[in-house]
Amino acid sequence: MSLYLEIDRAGFLPGFIINNSPPLADFISNNDDLRGVVRCTLYPAVKLSYVALHTSFAQKILIMLLPWVVVSSVLLLMWRRMKDGLGDGTKT
Repeated sequence: MSLYLEIDRAGFLPGFIINNSPPLADFISNNDDLRGVVRCTLYPAVKLSYVALHTSFAQKILIMLLPWVVVSSVLLLMWRRMKDGLGDGTKT
């Protein structure tokens, strides 16, 4: 049994992609604005794929933790400012 038959059992998605990708790609390639939107939309996925393939496990963990540390720090600072009354202009 071929791989295509195995994938095709999952549903209509493989057939849909095979039948509709070329016309969709032609439509996108002929429209400058849409081509820019597609590039901007795919950019994060391409960068994440690059990171997944070219970093060690420890680097991947650090990359995943960094946004949480930054957001947590900003929220903590905002909370402290509001608690101390510095954010609303009531305390000088």
